[in-house]
Amino acid sequence: MRTKTLSLVLICTILFGIEIRAQVVPVSADFLRLPVNVRGAGMGNLSVANGGDANSVFGNPALISFNDENNYNEVSSFSSTFSPIAVDLTKDIKYLTLNGHTWINQGEYIGMSLQYLSLGDVHFYDSQANETNFVRPNEWAIGGTYAKQFNSSLGMGITFKGIFSSLTGGAELEGIKTRGGFALAADFGLYGRIPDAADNEISYGFALTNIGSKINYSDSEEKSFLPMALRFGGGYKLNFNESYVRVGLELTKMLIPSQPIYDQDKNIIKGADPNKTVPAAIFSSFNDHPDGISGEIKEFGLSVGAEAGLNDSFFFRGGFYSEAKQMGLGSFASVGLGFKKEFNNKRLGIDIAYLIPTGENFSLKSSFKFGISLSISE
Repeated sequence: MRTKTLSLVLICTILFGIEIRAQVVPVSADFLRLPVNVRGAGMGNLSVANGGDANSVFGNPALISFNDENNYNEVSSFSSTFSPIAVDLTKDIKYLTLNGHTWINQGEYIGMSLQYLSLGDVHFYDSQANETNFVRPNEWAIGGTYAKQFNSSLGMGITFKGIFSSLTGGAELEGIKTRGGFALAADFGLYGRIPDAADNEISYGFALTNIGSKINYSDSEEKSFLPMALRFGGGYKLNFNESYVRVGLELTKMLIPSQPIYDQDKNIIKGADPNKTVPAAIFSSFNDHPDGISGEIKEFGLSVGAEAGLNDSFFFRGGFYSEAKQMGLGSFASVGLGFKKEFNNKRLGIDIAYLIPTGENFSLKSSFKFGISLSISE
């Protein structure tokens, strides 16, 4: 007789083992960590300092004010990405994003964005193999962005967003009535570029992402952090007429408490109490690991990547992302391709990326990403 029981923990585990990390406190709405920018995903998940493109808002909102860096004089841009995701437990996960931004004043842009994740069909069964419920778990975030380019070398951006996570369809699990979770959050970013004497370019940037309220799925007092993170890095762009080569490196640090070590009575014997306010969690996330500085270093993720652009029309990308297995996203290599075509005052862009898991801790079997964008110039 077939039996199958499914709890909130298992649903979250489907999405990259969110609730089974060994050394960090569990988080919710972890779909916000998934690589969204198809161009950046093809470059090892670079997102904060690799130049502007149609989907930059998801990594560093400051970059949308630099989306015309190739002298295209962009006024508006619209984009969509699609990612079918295969994991060990299901093949039904699909991730969709929509994004649009437009020029409003000298160096100023506003935009709207949507992220939507479907976890496929989930059936609940009792111990007698009788189906008790059927839900389609999904999570989404909708945001509004403002970006300002102060001059040709520096810009900033901020996104405010609402996040809704519906994982159980209101089912009662282990005697607890569940509901969808809701949170408010913000992303903030800076981006700068420094041209050298040969008209090449050094770039730098950082972003604080998903800084917001805690979220829960029931009337209990227990709440989870959002996947708050700090990303910072830099790159170098070597120009050859209308072609170029860009290389970059970034570091990622989750701004959530590290998991302490407990004894059998659930008393903390090493580390700090993870039950903190959001501000306290952010400021203590650099010094609360039970293993001290060596443990904190393990909680950094590393992105390295490169892109070659030919005649501003064809683009070839590659990169690598690595983080410790307890952080949840895992390590992967990536490759990507891009194509842009100008017609009249418009430019059509198509990007693809393929993520290849490189560690046994990586829950994904593979991840293919497809993006299409349309930019309108003056």
